[in-house]
Amino acid sequence: MDVMTRFISLDSLGSLGSLLATVVFLRAVLSDYFPNQAFSYLGSYIEQRFASLWTHLLVEEVTNGFSDPLFRTFRAYFLSRFSDSSPLLRLSKQVNSKIHSLSLNEYNSLDTAFEDEFEGVRIRWSVLVKETPGNSREHRCLKLSFRSKFKDLVRESYLPHVEDVGQALLEREKSRKLYANKMGSGWSSVTFDHPSTFETLAIDPHLKTRILNDLDKFVDGREFYDRIGKTWKRGYLLYGPPGTGKTSLIAAIANHLDYDIYDLELSSVLSNTELRSLLQETSARSVIVIEDIDCSVQLSNRTAGSERLAKPLAEGEGTGSAEGSAEGSAEGPRAGSAEGPAKTFGVSLSGVLNFSDGLWSSCGGERIVIFTTNYKERLDPALLRPGRMDFHIHLSYCGGKAFRVLARNYLGEGLDSESLVGDRVERERLMGNGLERERVLEILERERLMEEIDGLLERVKATPADLAEVLMGREEEGGAFEALQEVVVMLRNRLVVDQSERL
Repeated sequence: MDVMTRFISLDSLGSLGSLLATVVFLRAVLSDYFPNQAFSYLGSYIEQRFASLWTHLLVEEVTNGFSDPLFRTFRAYFLSRFSDSSPLLRLSKQVNSKIHSLSLNEYNSLDTAFEDEFEGVRIRWSVLVKETPGNSREHRCLKLSFRSKFKDLVRESYLPHVEDVGQALLEREKSRKLYANKMGSGWSSVTFDHPSTFETLAIDPHLKTRILNDLDKFVDGREFYDRIGKTWKRGYLLYGPPGTGKTSLIAAIANHLDYDIYDLELSSVLSNTELRSLLQETSARSVIVIEDIDCSVQLSNRTAGSERLAKPLAEGEGTGSAEGSAEGSAEGPRAGSAEGPAKTFGVSLSGVLNFSDGLWSSCGGERIVIFTTNYKERLDPALLRPGRMDFHIHLSYCGGKAFRVLARNYLGEGLDSESLVGDRVERERLMGNGLERERVLEILERERLMEEIDGLLERVKATPADLAEVLMGREEEGGAFEALQEVVVMLRNRLVVDQSERL
């Protein structure tokens, strides 16, 4: 048996040697009678013939200089299908997040690949890393490979399936994000975990109701916006004295709608082109905020040397207001100045106008743009018109009803307008229930203090922030009564000061 096996092996080797010799002979003959161009053509034909049997799709992280949302969706599907069998995972945790996340070592493209099956068709997924010319940052792309004869099935059924599953995964794992822009570096984010809600906002109840109704109408208004031919976005201008709750209102809006927040710092934007790029990188279902827009950057008229649309600021009133700067201050010397035309830097009024209501603002939908300012009169009128700022929300000094919300937040239940005991029937009911006389007197005194505070707030300017400082840390037993007394003393003192200044 061993001899026979050895014989067969030797015979096989002899046949293989004869085959190799024949191939070498034919190659030598062909090379003598056929030019090199013929060999190149034959090689290209064979390569194309076999290549046509396969189709490859690339989903790139960055397309035309912008982050491609389709990549995030496909990546979510890819991670869900591959992570269970991956030998190498990456553990991470975002700032302020309570959840640890596992992700792939996606930059090792040799290890990051898997084969998916859909209706009997096999699709191979892999990760590639691309270097962008002139940019040190590497960009990833997902590569899908499949037999070309299944191209219609992949395009019509598989790709929509991947997109639906990936989008569902993103929604399930989504936590609200707070984004901030860095100079020349795009957006960075942290987990958004602000506790402000409309229930805790110390603003006028009628105004609160108007805002909530407007937000709900906006969210449900996609068909309406399509019908009237407008982009599905809404602009809010929040204005009023410092400390009146503008930032808290923004957080409450994001929490109510479950939207991300993009906090745009205009002074960190190098040009109108970069501002447009930042807009393109924002996602739908988001709130884009420019706080203190009259101070964040020097905005100017769109036509150099033209008459300003608003009066300049008086000296010492602040810097960088919309009407208090010339075009050259933000983007170089003004045309017609002694220095003449020069290369410009920074964001102009024209750039902000196009950002809020230009053609590029229509890319994407379901966005709310919010500007805040302490001084509405300093803003260029072009920023304020409907279509840019649709809803002007004046957050003024604290009134009696708003203070009751503050008192409930800081001092506990029983201090809002619906819980306070005020009429004789209720007092008699308390007495009949056997409550101690001291307790009833305390309730009556607290009611008297609240009524006095209501009257003082009609005559004295006090912001919610001023009043919250007095109420802070008084939630312990007996502290509520003392806190209300201190609020009364503070407001009385302010009233005396105001009256003396008017004399």
